[in-house]
Amino acid sequence: MSRRRVFLSGAGVIALGFAGQADAADPFAGKEQYKLHCAPCHGMDGKPGMPQSPDFARKSDPHNGLLRSDTVLLNRVRQGGSGCPSFRGVLDDFQILDVVSYLRSMKR
Repeated sequence: MSRRRVFLSGAGVIALGFAGQADAADPFAGKEQYKLHCAPCHGMDGKPGMPQSPDFARKSDPHNGLLRSDTVLLNRVRQGGSGCPSFRGVLDDFQILDVVSYLRSMKR
């Protein structure tokens, strides 16, 4: 393989890496959605206001779900469960991922 082809292949990989950054979730938009839809039960600071709600203020707690992948959390919010309503049709997938991003960025 020529040096030019290797360089162009590497440049393409780098360009694709930056292109993916544009689709990243927005924790600032997620905060607004969280305040509107999630804070009444989960608290503004992530400390639950309802029994059986996970404590998002404890980031490393294996029971709050934050150690799971974004895909798992996306599906959980879509479907609801353990007293949490389904947000399918209320929030689109991008908005849910914004909320997940906000939860992961909360100050502890």
